[in-house]
Amino acid sequence: MPIKNDTFIHERTSLNLYNEGIETIIWATGFDSNYRYIKLPVIDSDGGPIHTEGRSPVEGLYFIGIPWLRKRKSALINGAAEDAAFVCEAIKSALVVI
Repeated sequence: MPIKNDTFIHERTSLNLYNEGIETIIWATGFDSNYRYIKLPVIDSDGGPIHTEGRSPVEGLYFIGIPWLRKRKSALINGAAEDAAFVCEAIKSALVVI
């Protein structure tokens, strides 16, 4: 995350999510189906995400924009929008208010 001072923009090399009050991260990786960066048991032997309607077996990790996530049109713009709304509702209902 860039931090701007008077003359330069410096990149942060680390970020304490707790101290910054960040509770949710949404990764947007475009349309390339490359999940090698995910070091969790959520990728199948073909390199695709393991999920049920976007929800992975790891609590708090969701996927979106995947062909056939929920419907035939899931990988298309109009289908991804529907899936995004569905996944957002799943995330909201999974959150615990303290």
